Amino acid sequence: MTTPVWKESLASFFAERARQVGVVPTLKDLCYISGRDPRLWLQPDMYEDLITSIVESVGAEPSSHV
Repeated sequence: MTTPVWKESLASFFAERARQVGVVPTLKDLCYISGRDPRLWLQPDMYEDLITSIVESVGAEPSSHV
């Protein structure tokens, strides 16, 4: 089975970003590598709001597993 093109593209994207940071990445570096905005992860209220929004939109219950 061959790897889908989109997976190869994403692997290349993340590998390139990872090459641009230091050996021990900071939180900001990790957010850059993953394409996420570090402001979200540094603001607990905003982070909790995101988690709540995701849980509600997928209809997850306390017994749900990811």
